[in-house]
Amino acid sequence: MKADAGRMRRIIASRMPTALRRLARRRDGAGAVEFAILVPLLLVGYIGAYEISVAMSVYNKVGRASSTISDLLAQFSSLGNTEFADARMAANSMLAPYAVDATNLGYEIVGIQVDDAQNATVAWSRDENDQTVTGMTKGTPIPLADDMKTVKSFLVMTTVTMEYRIDLVDRFLPFLRGSSTTEIVNPTLKRTSYSRLRKGNELPCSVCS
Repeated sequence: MKADAGRMRRIIASRMPTALRRLARRRDGAGAVEFAILVPLLLVGYIGAYEISVAMSVYNKVGRASSTISDLLAQFSSLGNTEFADARMAANSMLAPYAVDATNLGYEIVGIQVDDAQNATVAWSRDENDQTVTGMTKGTPIPLADDMKTVKSFLVMTTVTMEYRIDLVDRFLPFLRGSSTTEIVNPTLKRTSYSRLRKGNELPCSVCS
């Protein structure tokens, strides 16, 4: 059987034009074909790793921004528009050089009062539009870890969300935006931080509801 197959290959090869027989034996283009196959894969892997590292850097900055707001506000004895504006300005500066504006950045700042029975409830809340945070009206119970429920204490909880826009998509794949892949090309980075009031056990807010 093997002999017949070998004889058949020789017959077919003998009937091929000389140019085709030479082409079939040559291996000069093998490297170029392998290069053409591997380079796109290597580029995708390299660019993907770069975008992931940038996204992780932004994610860490979002965490520092949320902790900065909580820490700054917890140092005051009362809050008004000026204190909130200064805290958000400080947080925005920490997110530099990444572009942040009202379309891709959100703040939820919540004052949490813990009473004598270690019950944690909302004292006030405020979002990036200076409105009450949805679902965080005064008196709403807040779940806290047991080690955070110090009797007669006050906490400032800040959640910062940022829609991270992948630069590669904006530059080369803009058609992906608005499609079913939106959650992939526009991942939302979210971090929450808590700070305990420095002095006293109440932090009134004159502009909150």
